[in-house]
Amino acid sequence: IEDNRAKIQGFFEDGNWKDYNIKVHALKSSARLIGAMELSEAAKHLEEISGEEPLDIEGIQKETPLLLSSYNEYRDLLSPLLDNADAATEPEDDSDKPLLDEGGLKEAFAAIKESVDALDYDSVDFIMNSLSDYRLPDAAKDRVSKIKKCISDFDWDGVIEIVAV
Repeated sequence: IEDNRAKIQGFFEDGNWKDYNIKVHALKSSARLIGAMELSEAAKHLEEISGEEPLDIEGIQKETPLLLSSYNEYRDLLSPLLDNADAATEPEDDSDKPLLDEGGLKEAFAAIKESVDALDYDSVDFIMNSLSDYRLPDAAKDRVSKIKKCISDFDWDGVIEIVAV
């Protein structure tokens, strides 16, 4: 949450409306997924006024601080969950797990892409959990880590970019 909030604020302060628009779009979707409907609606409105010509700069300047304040409230509400998630990211010893071969990895990435395209995020979660049952080839560890980061940021476009490579 903090990374995304900081990016929205940075793009806002820099007047980088293209990236600002992308981030508020992502916030709209992720807020809806957790039931934060007011936050989602505020992000939706900012997405609309920052993505159409002419830009409503005055509206963006007025409403972005309200959006960021609301985002901070959710960060505070969710902080106990986020603290537990950070603790769960400790590297684990996977030497006793079977090695997932390149074919299996390609199948997993194709299934992730298909699931994201279908907006089936439960399947994405299932696939990612299944991957944790295997030892990954060294070349794939960074890629899977990036996918996990995108998923945690609700950056579904980023997931598609990574698995399409």
